[in-house]
Amino acid sequence: MTDPQHPLARSLQRLQSAFWRRRALHWGVRAMWLMLLVPVLIIVGYYWQGWQFSPWTVLLGMAAAGLFALLWALRPLRLPVMARRLDARLGLRSRLTTALEANPTTTAANPIIQRLLQESVEITTSLRAQISPFNRAFWLEMRTLIAVTALLSGLIVVNNIRARVPNTAPAELPPAWQEPTAAEVLPPDVQLQPPPFQSQIQQPLTPAQVQAALEALAEALRDQAATRAAADALDRGDIAGAAEELRRLADQLDQLSEEAQGEIGQALQEAADNIGQNAPGLSEALEQGSQALQAGDQLGAAEALEALAEALEALAEEPTENAETGPEGEPAEAEAQAEPEEPGEGEQEGDQETEAEAPGEGGDGGGDGDGGGQQPSEAERLAAEGEPLELEGDSELESSVL
Repeated sequence: MTDPQHPLARSLQRLQSAFWRRRALHWGVRAMWLMLLVPVLIIVGYYWQGWQFSPWTVLLGMAAAGLFALLWALRPLRLPVMARRLDARLGLRSRLTTALEANPTTTAANPIIQRLLQESVEITTSLRAQISPFNRAFWLEMRTLIAVTALLSGLIVVNNIRARVPNTAPAELPPAWQEPTAAEVLPPDVQLQPPPFQSQIQQPLTPAQVQAALEALAEALRDQAATRAAADALDRGDIAGAAEELRRLADQLDQLSEEAQGEIGQALQEAADNIGQNAPGLSEALEQGSQALQAGDQLGAAEALEALAEALEALAEEPTENAETGPEGEPAEAEAQAEPEEPGEGEQEGDQETEAEAPGEGGDGGGDGDGGGQQPSEAERLAAEGEPLELEGDSELESSVL
């Protein structure tokens, strides 16, 4: 073994101290980021895997990581191990190891050993001058420390923000937008493709159908106090008054109780069932009003009652229109039948004719009865109103007849 006072031994010891200080500095920085890495891993596990931990667990993990790194950094570095590593790293072919094992006292007369020791001292001296604690490895450790610190700070900020966010139920997203079809973008032409219901011409209602529909409606509305006035108006034949009562009921729906509204809705549904398809306008308005009242929709019920009033007014106008558009001759006949003859009028005319014929019978009996009686006037002969029509005849034929 080389003498501790030999220049080679002192040079190796200085080199050993330089390596140890550099390793302690690097591992000190590494111990710091290893300690910070422990809470980072625990917080990530808490977010992703639901780990449960206490602050003491985090502190214990950080202390264990830092203590392990410091103990590993402060471990001793032996000279034989350092010499072998330098020989292997620098390719010296065990030159430093041989010089370290040589005894300079016994090999003082050997020039080869002296040359080997001198070269070993020069090598170790040059190596010690090249050793710097702030090399590339140190700066890599510093970058790692900065990255771990930034990551831990970000996780702490996220944890604080998450603690303040209220735990609410997830909101439902609106349905995905669907591309409109061609028919929605460009609606079909009404003239080219008319709806099927336009081809159906609604036939006017007969007076019997109108009367049956009004009776069914009055029967259904009679049992309710709020609609009894409309039923009485229908019984009197006052359709306009019934429509006005329905409009008044539409304005007063908010003053009725829910039970009364429900009963009115049932009455309207009963009327719609009884009328059926005899009066579609009435049936639709009655069904809409019934559904709105049973659902508690006062606005819809008011609109339905307004539509029902308009339908009643339309029914009141239909018989007049049908009479005006009837076949020719019917209005005149109706007027003639509407004016009956006064009692005794026919008897008076018969008496007058008898009195006029009586003098002719008691006369001379001569002639053909020219003076036997007077012809009734034109107004008496015409039973209907109008102007008399004069017929033209042949004068020769008239003289021969007379």
